[in-house]
Amino acid sequence: MTTSPSVFSFAHIALTAAITAVIALLVLLVQRSRFKILSLVDCLLVAVVVGLSVIVWRPAGNTGALNNDPIPGVSPNDVCQCGHDLMRRKEHNYGKQTGSTPVHSPASASGG
Repeated sequence: MTTSPSVFSFAHIALTAAITAVIALLVLLVQRSRFKILSLVDCLLVAVVVGLSVIVWRPAGNTGALNNDPIPGVSPNDVCQCGHDLMRRKEHNYGKQTGSTPVHSPASASGG
């Protein structure tokens, strides 16, 4: 891989993966103490998977075109992605019932 300033080194990506795994582990441990659902082994395995996923997927997007953002500290792709995700969720949920009252069809309401 080239050492262009716009491309992250493997050491940088590995450090990001380690930090992400530690944060995931801490969040899972807090949730574990609160909800008593996950075992300690489950928390560790999920944290390892999170770290490995960063190691695997981050190099795939490690190109200058994606790393050079016109606004320092804010990636326009990340900002636009939030709006896109919200619109897709709205489209997906359009016409679906919201709330807690069940919908009864005429056949089930009449008992037949």
